[in-house]
Amino acid sequence: MAKNTLTLAFDGYEILQGKLKELGGDVRTATEKALKQSAEIIESNVSAAIIPHNQTHETEQSIIQNHEVEWTDTTAEVKVGFDIKNGGLPSIFLMYGTQLHGQPCIAPDEKLYDAVYGKQTKKQIKKLQKQVFDKAIEEAMGE
Repeated sequence: MAKNTLTLAFDGYEILQGKLKELGGDVRTATEKALKQSAEIIESNVSAAIIPHNQTHETEQSIIQNHEVEWTDTTAEVKVGFDIKNGGLPSIFLMYGTQLHGQPCIAPDEKLYDAVYGKQTKKQIKKLQKQVFDKAIEEAMGE
């Protein structure tokens, strides 16, 4: 996980963002809410998937729980997964496995990998993000 961050990633984002702006809704608040809730999904998934590897609990303690949204101009992102600098380095070896002399030494943990990058996780996040924007539009319309 080179830059373990999450951004808005659902089809039609630009259209919904435009509608929300047009209605006078707060795009920034909707964006932050969608990203924070998305990060909570990953945190929950990762917390469940790391359980079989809890010998020292250091890697578990490195799961990112502070879902502060960072803005760079008009781009928002939130950190997810493991804090590599603070005990999360083993997560890389667990997710991708290791080899010794070309032979697998530790098999990759697909559940842990999928907790962050899996199709189901991405699908769940896209659905949630769209729901957050749909709700923000409804609220802006006064419904």
